[in-house]
Amino acid sequence: MKDNNNHETRGAADQGRADYSRILAGGVADAIRLESEEPTGMPGASIDPVSQDGQRIARLTALLRGFSPADVTEALALAAELDSHPAERARWLERLGEAVGRLPGFEPLAFACVANATAAFDAVGDMDGKRRCGAAMLSFKRDDAWMSYARKMIAQRNSRPGENLSSIAECAAYSALSETTLTELTRLAGTPREYPRGDYLCIEGLRADKAFFLKSGRVAILQEFDRAEKFLRFRHPGEVIGDMALLAGDHRRTASCLAVEATAAWVVDYDLLRQLRDDPQYTDLRRLLEQLYVERRIETRLLQHPLTARLDIAERVRLAEIVDTSAAAPMRLTSQQRLAEKAATVDSVFLLLDGTIDLTSSADGGPDATIATTPKRAFFLGLPALFGNVHWPNDLVARSDGWVARIPVNALRDFAESRPALREAVAEALIASSSGRALAA
Repeated sequence: MKDNNNHETRGAADQGRADYSRILAGGVADAIRLESEEPTGMPGASIDPVSQDGQRIARLTALLRGFSPADVTEALALAAELDSHPAERARWLERLGEAVGRLPGFEPLAFACVANATAAFDAVGDMDGKRRCGAAMLSFKRDDAWMSYARKMIAQRNSRPGENLSSIAECAAYSALSETTLTELTRLAGTPREYPRGDYLCIEGLRADKAFFLKSGRVAILQEFDRAEKFLRFRHPGEVIGDMALLAGDHRRTASCLAVEATAAWVVDYDLLRQLRDDPQYTDLRRLLEQLYVERRIETRLLQHPLTARLDIAERVRLAEIVDTSAAAPMRLTSQQRLAEKAATVDSVFLLLDGTIDLTSSADGGPDATIATTPKRAFFLGLPALFGNVHWPNDLVARSDGWVARIPVNALRDFAESRPALREAVAEALIASSSGRALAA
């Protein structure tokens, strides 16, 4: 029975990847056509306020008065349901593009709204609306990576990683676990809990004691910066949230998780998950959790670091993709582990995810400088290599257990080559740095 289920899951995943590749291979217009339907109504037709479409418009009007990330999913669904009034649908998509664009981190989705509005105006023959939205699309600053991300948002039904699950064993990231591990994890998970739209599964700064395995719905990951919540990304069915604090050893949530639509999740207490992770029978679970932790920590730290926080979401995705997370890369650090030798060539820039590093010029002396992360601050080590071949001026020695990721210097140079603002910011940070002879930023 399990083999049949796995076969069906793999088949669905293969079909999803094929559809996904087909979308990304085309242009924005191709992606729009996948989501658009032929108009069934006449432009300018009056709408009865008590009709279903009239009620949808009233609800959209109310949502825009205090628009927030929690309203995005409902607003887009309401606008899409105005298909019997295509001109009205186009106008609302345009308005939603403006509203969504004011939410930090949602620019690709805003672009997708305006792109869909452009196609809708074209379909009903409203050339003024088409030109207006076309000009708005050109105002977005974007590159190939940004456009790729926007196409994903335009065709979000096809790019969605997974539909509703029937068992925790169907979580995509966990499918490679042994049947023994999956059986025990399923037993611990018990019955899913329901979270209505607008509910927080967990709140930044509060005590962390549970992990959430998403069965259905969608969750926005938010983190506070400068007294404002910023959007990190969405999590979908089959993904896990809230487990980072377990792996980092923190006792507080580092981000908030907001249900942007009705959501169900299996909730597993840390104590139970820790026992399973530490049991020698389930070493595959430990390896998987560590891999997921590193991937998510990189994503979060790139948003937190002042040099990379200024990048848009697609650029951060691109940068995260060039980080070396292979088994050979030094990721988990133990106290007194040597990360780099003095005078060795800097061939990778280190992104310190968690922990403390001493920059030591000799084995006998004390550290020249100490670099320590905080809940909202990471460090890059070796950034001078961005501007030419350099050598480590210090030994890098871990003072405490922690986590680190490597970015190959050549890949980082290629990434920064087309982003002069990033290169200038790095240069300014190195000049101003008082730690480790400008080794860290």
